[in-house]
Amino acid sequence: MRPRLTYANVMATVAVFIALGGSAYAFHLGKNSVGSKQLKKNAVVTAKVKNEAITAAKVKRGALTGTQINAATLGTVPDAAHAGSADVATSLPPAERWHAVGGPGEPQFQNGCHNSGLPDAATVRFYKDQIGIVHLEGIYNGCSTENVTAFQLPAGFRPRPNLNFSLPLFGEEGVVVVYGSAPNLPPGDVGAVQCPVALCILDGITYPAET
Repeated sequence: MRPRLTYANVMATVAVFIALGGSAYAFHLGKNSVGSKQLKKNAVVTAKVKNEAITAAKVKRGALTGTQINAATLGTVPDAAHAGSADVATSLPPAERWHAVGGPGEPQFQNGCHNSGLPDAATVRFYKDQIGIVHLEGIYNGCSTENVTAFQLPAGFRPRPNLNFSLPLFGEEGVVVVYGSAPNLPPGDVGAVQCPVALCILDGITYPAET
């Protein structure tokens, strides 16, 4: 048999070996031998991904929006349980009416002060809104002197600390003082509104009411 062992015979035998078992050997991949370079684009499809295999940590931050999320599947946030049915119009108390200074049952002007009577000038008045903010408006004059009490705000409409407000037309040269109910404050100053100029404008003055 040896004389018949030729190069052609050897190569034919090798070819048969490769045909029968070589392909199986060629496709036998070692552990951790396939990486991202070996996968062609779009090679991994949905059907090949195990259910619940992708965790939150694997999702790019900001990648999911309302378009991808079915809002109907989300529960109600505990702290917002009543937000969906809250009616602002019924959950807040009604706004108070304006209280006109000098009117029946209302604070009266003092020290000769009175409404200015100027055209388009609002009557001096005040009110407290639904969230406890006091609003003042109006123009007064005629006081016997400057820096005297024009009127006194009743309890519930005073600020806690004494507050200073710059007059719209006089800036820092004219500061309206609204006194609160601070301890040791003389009774005549509790809730007093005072102005350093003859014509005092209260429009735009707002502050939280005392609690």
